[in-house]
Amino acid sequence: LRKVYEYFAEKGKHFLKDFTEWLKQVNALIYQEGYSGILLIWDEFTQILDVDIKYLEKIQNLLAENSNIYLIIVSHRTAEQYRNRFDEQTIKKVADLKLVEATVFEILKRAIDKTKNWEEVAKKMYAETPQLVDTSIQLFEGKSQKPKPEDIRGLYPLHPYTVLLSVHTADNFLSASRSIFDFLFGEEGKLIEFMEKEVEEEPFLTVDYLWDYFYKQIEERNLGQHAKDVFHHFNTKKAQVESLGEEYLKVFKTLMVLNILYKSASDPSSYLYPNEENVKHAYIGTPIQDRVSEILNQLDSEQIIRKNPDGNFLVASSLLPESELKDKEIQLKSIYKTISQVMKSFIDKEIK
Repeated sequence: LRKVYEYFAEKGKHFLKDFTEWLKQVNALIYQEGYSGILLIWDEFTQILDVDIKYLEKIQNLLAENSNIYLIIVSHRTAEQYRNRFDEQTIKKVADLKLVEATVFEILKRAIDKTKNWEEVAKKMYAETPQLVDTSIQLFEGKSQKPKPEDIRGLYPLHPYTVLLSVHTADNFLSASRSIFDFLFGEEGKLIEFMEKEVEEEPFLTVDYLWDYFYKQIEERNLGQHAKDVFHHFNTKKAQVESLGEEYLKVFKTLMVLNILYKSASDPSSYLYPNEENVKHAYIGTPIQDRVSEILNQLDSEQIIRKNPDGNFLVASSLLPESELKDKEIQLKSIYKTISQVMKSFIDKEIK
């Protein structure tokens, strides 16, 4: 640490060995300059909130001792994700500021370097799947802002549905070091990997790339039980799905992304539901767009991931094997035909 400190000192910069001690010194000097307090805006605070609780407590104690120091922290997490760690009074102090999805469409459109060859390929792809623009805009029904058709076309080769889910993935699981732009343009970025594929084989960068990129990041984070259930399910079923073929794995990964996002949201938008309609939308314009129903039916019939009565392919949150749950469901259906019969059975048992 001493060598690091000396290096930065030579460059005219300061490496703080102890932030709280430095702040105390600054606070003692501000009155000489005519100031009455300090306002700190601390960006990239996510790691401290996630890991270093002792350091967080040290900062809290400092603020409690100095009423003229005010701290605003910026974290890449939603208030809901901290509900199990902070009391309700603290949660109410958190303001959720999120990028509007339509704005992300416009930003990414500008970030993609467009050559003459790009224009030709993009025009060809959207000419072959004209419904993709309209169906993508329909996903924003009820929202204050919707993407413009030119913003959607300008995203190529990013599939619009991938971009839409990437916003929610970033809100829920990203740290500062792994952003949407890193997902696309970073050293491990998936856009570079995608560009090595043949256009006919993979005309759009689809949702399964999101799963591949964020898999390790999400796995390493201290997320809720629902996320752990999804990862356990994926690892358990992966080999079985791979044996069915690459297109099955793509659809399965898409369901995993949707499961995590759906279960993380307190009031999920319709496009976050892990159902057939959304998975079909994820693959409009790709070679498997007409096979999605067939693939989902097989994943269901082979008990890889079951479809519930509402049409959602949800990962079970039970430790019991799915086959046992399904057998129990069939058994109960044969015994109890109506809710009234179920209630009557319980009441009879209580009376006895």
